[in-house]
Amino acid sequence: MTKRAAPLGDLTVDIAPPSKRLKLTTMPESDNKVGQFDEKAGVNRTSNLKSPTMLLEGHTGAVYTSRFSPDGVHVASAGADKCILLWHVYGDCENHTQLKGHKNSILQLQWSGGSDLLFSASADFTAAIWNVEYGVRVKKIKEHSSFVNSIYATTRGQQYLATASDDGSANIFDIRMRAPLRRFDTTYQVTACALSNGATKLYTGGIENEIKMFDARKFAKPIMNLKFHSDTITSLSLSKDERFLLSNAMDKNICIWDIASFVNKQQLQQLANLKQNEQFQRMDAEEQQEEINKVNSENRLIRIVQGIQHNHERLLIKSNWAQNDKKICSGSSDKMAYIFDVDSGKMEYKLPGHKGSVNEVDHHPLEPIIVSGSSDKKLFLGEL
Repeated sequence: MTKRAAPLGDLTVDIAPPSKRLKLTTMPESDNKVGQFDEKAGVNRTSNLKSPTMLLEGHTGAVYTSRFSPDGVHVASAGADKCILLWHVYGDCENHTQLKGHKNSILQLQWSGGSDLLFSASADFTAAIWNVEYGVRVKKIKEHSSFVNSIYATTRGQQYLATASDDGSANIFDIRMRAPLRRFDTTYQVTACALSNGATKLYTGGIENEIKMFDARKFAKPIMNLKFHSDTITSLSLSKDERFLLSNAMDKNICIWDIASFVNKQQLQQLANLKQNEQFQRMDAEEQQEEINKVNSENRLIRIVQGIQHNHERLLIKSNWAQNDKKICSGSSDKMAYIFDVDSGKMEYKLPGHKGSVNEVDHHPLEPIIVSGSSDKKLFLGEL
């Protein structure tokens, strides 16, 4: 079979000939259902889903991750069956594409900002980049020596991504290059990561129960340590303006952190007192920087959200921002999908239906629709 090269942004990849391409076909725009009364469900419609709740079946193993594309047209899901399934959001929600290549469970998916690339992290020690239009793998990343637990992609500007692994490292990649731009060793297993859009700041969390912030331009050691969680951190997510960080952990707490660059009066006084301390003055430059970082890390926790559950399975249950960072959606081991208000921290929805742990919940970028993926091998699309 002959192959030819096709440009993909700054990449050049081999793709299948035209007869073998897995091109995506978007569903025709449906009639606007918002505000109409659904006689079968007995509710007024709030979205353009075919039905207020849609069940998606096709996975043969637990679903660990499920994400809407940024354009709101597709849903990607993956899990223990080693396959990525792409579904239409509207119409009959058909599974139109299957991406194969990983040799073990897929633990997390992320979309690029343009909805053309999909990124996956797997327990086969690799991460992968997929061209969604052609249904092919563009790149296989083999820089880790253990499970790749998490992957995080930038959504604006040049495309970067971060990976986090059980080998105790987190890497930052430019997708145009083979080798990682930076590698950070954190000693212990890393189970979650997040990356700023300029790839200047990397956030990691793992079994040591704290969040570390690295500056990719300067230091090999963290410039900030965010401490509150008392068990393994399972997911990290940045708000759109990158001022806040969302963390989920096995201590059953979801935390919102203020990560903006600022120094308040209390911190200024603490820094002034620190610099006058004789013990501080006897330290070398590296030790002094660590002490300053400890002061800068304080008073960053602004909200604790409670209500979700983790159990003996110790799954990497994920939380995501929703509705322009005004809401939080989260999975839970009690078979429920949760929606919380950011400002008050109160639970707004507790949605049943699954028969296994709900491992990730994501919110549609345009409409009040959520998708939930569960260990019962099923996904639900539902309007709020």
